[in-house]
Amino acid sequence: MINIKKYSLLIITLFTLHSVVFATGPSWIESKIRPISINENGEILCRTRFSKNEMGAQKAMKVVYGYCVITADTIIQFKTQEIEPDGYPVQNLNTFNQTIEFWDSIFYSPFNIDNLSEIEYRIKNHYNFNSSNISSYKVDRISKIKEIEDDKNITLETNPQKALNGAISTDYYKGKTIHILYDFGNILILRNESTMEDAEIGAAFNYYNPWIDENGNEQNIGYDISFINGVLTIN
Repeated sequence: MINIKKYSLLIITLFTLHSVVFATGPSWIESKIRPISINENGEILCRTRFSKNEMGAQKAMKVVYGYCVITADTIIQFKTQEIEPDGYPVQNLNTFNQTIEFWDSIFYSPFNIDNLSEIEYRIKNHYNFNSSNISSYKVDRISKIKEIEDDKNITLETNPQKALNGAISTDYYKGKTIHILYDFGNILILRNESTMEDAEIGAAFNYYNPWIDENGNEQNIGYDISFINGVLTIN
């Protein structure tokens, strides 16, 4: 005789697994800039990490690592490593995760003048970065926008932040707060965050996420979740 209770549980389990396989979650984007050195000209060397999931697919996504140099008016990027999950068979996803962990450890490591990669060596020589000297600039503080505008004599709405890959900030979220990670005087590095739980800090950015509507027109639908480090230059 069939055990109805166990049979029902099996059907529910199979349905759940099927749903997980084919379901999509929220779209997201992560664009990180992490300072590691500043030179005598006030130029800032940073490590970078960029990844996005445009359709909310339930799978690992490509991660791009690199460096950037923040100057008084631009962000100069150098890509060093692109980790593509499609290059790892399903049975080797652990290898993919281990690769990400390895490059993440480099991303979070300090600037080490005695142990430079080839690209770090070239950047160091060109821009004269000589030490890991940014700890005194670290702030990690959430403030009201008006406080920063008064302190820095700046209007944020008319002075957009810059981010990786040419993105710029658009509107600030209704909470009117910003998260200052580093304050270099004329350059601030901010953490901008938006989640599906109404946790919004800082500003939205114009990263493009295309969608074809029912009329065949392409539009930018943005991202449901975003974690973006922006660079605010104070002139």
